[in-house]
Amino acid sequence: MTKGGVPTSLDWGNVKRLVDMLVHFYELTMRISGSLYVTSNIFYHEISTVNLISKEWMSSDDVDVKFMGEKNERKI
Repeated sequence: MTKGGVPTSLDWGNVKRLVDMLVHFYELTMRISGSLYVTSNIFYHEISTVNLISKEWMSSDDVDVKFMGEKNERKI
C-alpha cells in the first residue's frame, strides 16, 4: 500500500486472492453448521475437501498461497 493509504493494483490482487481462498472455508462452514438437519454424514467429505484444497495450494507457484496450504495441512 502506498504511503497515502491508496491501495495499489498489487494490493487489490492480494485481496482477490485472499477472498478466493476464504470463500472455500465460508462455504464449508455453512455446509457443516446446519442446525435444521443432520450434518455428521457430510463432515468427512468436507474435511477431505479441505485436504484437497490445501494440497492444491501447496503446489501453487504463489508463495503466499503455498504458505497458506502448508499451514492448513499442519492443522488437518
